[in-house]
Amino acid sequence: MRREILAIVGCVLALDAVYLAEAVRYPVGTPSRPGAAFYPLLVGALVAISAVATALEEGRRGPAPAVTWPDRPALRRVIALLGAALSYVVLLPYTGHILASVPVTVISLRVMGLRSWPLLGAVT
Repeated sequence: MRREILAIVGCVLALDAVYLAEAVRYPVGTPSRPGAAFYPLLVGALVAISAVATALEEGRRGPAPAVTWPDRPALRRVIALLGAALSYVVLLPYTGHILASVPVTVISLRVMGLRSWPLLGAVT
Protein backbone atom coordinates (compact mmCIF):
# COMPACT_ATOMS: atom_id res chain seq x y z
CA MET A 1 0.00 0.00 0.00
CA ARG A 2 2.88 2.36 0.71
CA ARG A 3 4.03 2.48 -2.92
CA GLU A 4 0.52 3.25 -4.15
CA ILE A 5 0.09 6.15 -1.74
CA LEU A 6 3.49 7.55 -2.60
CA ALA A 7 2.63 7.25 -6.31
CA ILE A 8 -0.62 9.14 -5.69
CA VAL A 9 1.29 11.82 -3.76
CA GLY A 10 3.69 12.14 -6.69
CA CYS A 11 0.80 12.57 -9.13
CA VAL A 12 -0.85 15.15 -6.88
CA LEU A 13 2.42 17.10 -6.65
CA ALA A 14 2.86 16.97 -10.43
CA LEU A 15 -0.68 18.25 -11.03
CA ASP A 16 -0.16 20.88 -8.34
CA ALA A 17 3.00 22.07 -10.10
CA VAL A 18 1.00 22.56 -13.31
CA TYR A 19 -1.72 24.36 -11.32
CA LEU A 20 0.82 26.66 -9.68
CA ALA A 21 2.57 27.31 -13.00
CA GLU A 22 -0.72 28.54 -14.42
CA ALA A 23 -1.53 30.55 -11.29
CA VAL A 24 1.68 32.60 -11.44
CA ARG A 25 0.59 34.02 -14.79
CA TYR A 26 -1.92 36.24 -12.96
CA PRO A 27 -1.04 39.25 -10.83
CA VAL A 28 -0.51 38.47 -7.15
CA GLY A 29 -1.33 41.95 -5.88
CA THR A 30 -0.60 43.15 -2.36
CA PRO A 31 -1.79 41.87 1.02
CA SER A 32 -4.28 44.74 1.23
CA ARG A 33 -5.48 44.26 -2.36
CA PRO A 34 -4.90 40.65 -3.43
CA GLY A 35 -4.78 39.98 -7.13
CA ALA A 36 -6.22 37.16 -9.20
CA ALA A 37 -3.35 34.79 -8.36
CA PHE A 38 -3.61 35.13 -4.59
CA TYR A 39 -6.26 32.48 -3.97
CA PRO A 40 -4.92 29.94 -6.53
CA LEU A 41 -1.41 30.29 -5.10
CA LEU A 42 -2.75 29.79 -1.57
CA VAL A 43 -4.70 26.70 -2.62
CA GLY A 44 -1.71 25.32 -4.55
CA ALA A 45 0.56 25.82 -1.55
CA LEU A 46 -1.91 24.07 0.76
CA VAL A 47 -2.23 21.14 -1.66
CA ALA A 48 1.57 20.81 -1.83
CA ILE A 49 1.91 20.98 1.97
CA SER A 50 -0.83 18.37 2.39
CA ALA A 51 0.77 16.05 -0.16
CA VAL A 52 4.21 16.31 1.45
CA ALA A 53 2.68 15.76 4.92
CA THR A 54 0.90 12.67 3.61
CA ALA A 55 4.15 11.32 2.17
CA LEU A 56 5.98 11.96 5.46
CA GLU A 57 3.21 10.33 7.48
CA GLU A 58 3.18 7.32 5.19
CA GLY A 59 6.97 7.04 5.51
CA ARG A 60 6.72 6.83 9.30
CA ARG A 61 4.00 4.21 9.40
CA GLY A 62 4.71 0.55 9.84
CA PRO A 63 3.74 -2.15 7.43
CA ALA A 64 0.44 -1.54 5.66
CA PRO A 65 -2.54 -3.53 6.94
CA ALA A 66 -4.27 -5.98 4.65
CA VAL A 67 -7.05 -4.47 2.56
CA THR A 68 -10.49 -5.88 3.26
CA TRP A 69 -13.12 -5.47 0.60
CA PRO A 70 -16.73 -4.82 1.58
CA ASP A 71 -19.15 -7.71 1.78
CA ARG A 72 -22.12 -7.88 -0.62
CA PRO A 73 -24.56 -5.66 1.33
CA ALA A 74 -21.90 -3.00 1.84
CA LEU A 75 -20.89 -3.22 -1.82
CA ARG A 76 -24.53 -2.68 -2.83
CA ARG A 77 -24.64 0.44 -0.64
CA VAL A 78 -21.47 1.80 -2.24
CA ILE A 79 -22.85 1.16 -5.74
CA ALA A 80 -26.17 2.82 -4.78
CA LEU A 81 -24.33 5.93 -3.55
CA LEU A 82 -22.21 6.05 -6.71
CA GLY A 83 -25.40 5.74 -8.78
CA ALA A 84 -26.98 8.57 -6.80
CA ALA A 85 -23.97 10.80 -7.41
CA LEU A 86 -24.03 9.92 -11.10
CA SER A 87 -27.73 10.73 -11.30
CA TYR A 88 -26.98 14.19 -9.92
CA VAL A 89 -24.33 14.81 -12.57
CA VAL A 90 -26.65 13.60 -15.35
CA LEU A 91 -29.77 15.44 -14.15
CA LEU A 92 -28.17 18.75 -13.14
CA PRO A 93 -27.99 20.40 -16.59
CA TYR A 94 -31.62 19.48 -17.35
CA THR A 95 -33.42 19.96 -14.04
CA GLY A 96 -31.28 22.32 -11.95
CA HIS A 97 -29.82 21.82 -8.49
CA ILE A 98 -33.04 21.40 -6.51
CA LEU A 99 -34.58 18.63 -8.61
CA ALA A 100 -31.25 16.91 -9.31
CA SER A 101 -30.49 16.70 -5.59
CA VAL A 102 -33.76 14.90 -4.75
CA PRO A 103 -32.65 11.42 -5.93
CA VAL A 104 -29.25 11.88 -4.27
CA THR A 105 -30.86 12.79 -0.96
CA VAL A 106 -33.49 10.03 -1.08
CA ILE A 107 -31.04 7.30 -2.06
CA SER A 108 -28.40 8.45 0.43
CA LEU A 109 -30.86 8.56 3.32
CA ARG A 110 -32.31 5.17 2.41
CA VAL A 111 -28.82 3.68 2.26
CA MET A 112 -28.06 5.16 5.70
CA GLY A 113 -31.12 3.43 7.10
CA LEU A 114 -33.88 6.06 7.14
CA ARG A 115 -37.04 4.08 6.33
CA SER A 116 -39.82 6.52 7.31
CA TRP A 117 -41.23 7.98 4.09
CA PRO A 118 -42.78 11.04 5.82
CA LEU A 119 -39.47 11.87 7.48
CA LEU A 120 -37.61 11.13 4.25
CA GLY A 121 -39.90 13.54 2.40
CA ALA A 122 -39.45 16.22 5.07
CA VAL A 123 -35.66 15.96 5.01
CA THR A 124 -35.52 15.87 1.21
